[in-house]
Amino acid sequence: MNRLRIILCVCVFVCVFFMAGCAHFRGEKIVKDAPLYRISVNQKVGFIDRTGKIVIKPKFKEAYNFYEGLACVKIGKKYGYIDNTGKYIWEPTR
Repeated sequence: MNRLRIILCVCVFVCVFFMAGCAHFRGEKIVKDAPLYRISVNQKVGFIDRTGKIVIKPKFKEAYNFYEGLACVKIGKKYGYIDNTGKYIWEPTR
């Protein structure tokens, strides 16, 4: 049982180390999650930061809270995922 735990811990460490290294070599910045809050304007949903500044303009039919840096959003009848800058990580699909 202890051997299994050790192997699992090593695998998790290697995966995390590899993912962080890949982001570094691609030149990406690792951004800490800043809390964003949903707003609704004219039946469209967007996001603001703690100061009330609009970070992502209201344009979505539906939007869910951010989790692990991503939020599920709906435009028309299609769902997709955005990051905390509003860039699509997963383009809207059915």
